[in-house]
Amino acid sequence: MLARRFMKALILLAVLSAACTSQPAPAEKPAEAPKPVWTGDQSAQKYKDCWDQFNRKDWNAFRSCYGATISVDAVDSGRPVVSGLDAAVRDAQDFVAAFPDVIGSVQLVLASKDAVAGLAVVTGTHGGPLPGPDGKPIAATHKKIGYVMGLKRGFNVQRRS
Repeated sequence: MLARRFMKALILLAVLSAACTSQPAPAEKPAEAPKPVWTGDQSAQKYKDCWDQFNRKDWNAFRSCYGATISVDAVDSGRPVVSGLDAAVRDAQDFVAAFPDVIGSVQLVLASKDAVAGLAVVTGTHGGPLPGPDGKPIAATHKKIGYVMGLKRGFNVQRRS
């Protein structure tokens, strides 16, 4: 009988010892906050904001309008496609140097969460040198210009002259 009590006490001691020295259960990780959903209205506003930044010549802010893999194609101009963020911003700056009074006025925006298409009336006068297809500058012609700009997912741009 004494042996049984001793055995029960030993088992109880072992259980209590294990309970007191064991690691507490790991805390559950807090649930991640849901990522905000991008909407068509936000896409449309981004398009308008990009034109505003272009019009103000705010190149630091304007950079956010392009993705890292941007390609700019001045269709039918004979100029090569420009690829990459820095080159695309530089291309916009070169365009403004050639058309110093250029302003884009958004007329229509069609947008979803994944895509944007827009029509902007661009007015300006060719008052400065414009890089030509052969890399040589085209002298100012003092002609008015216009083009349509469309954006797609990621805000990569295709410009049509």
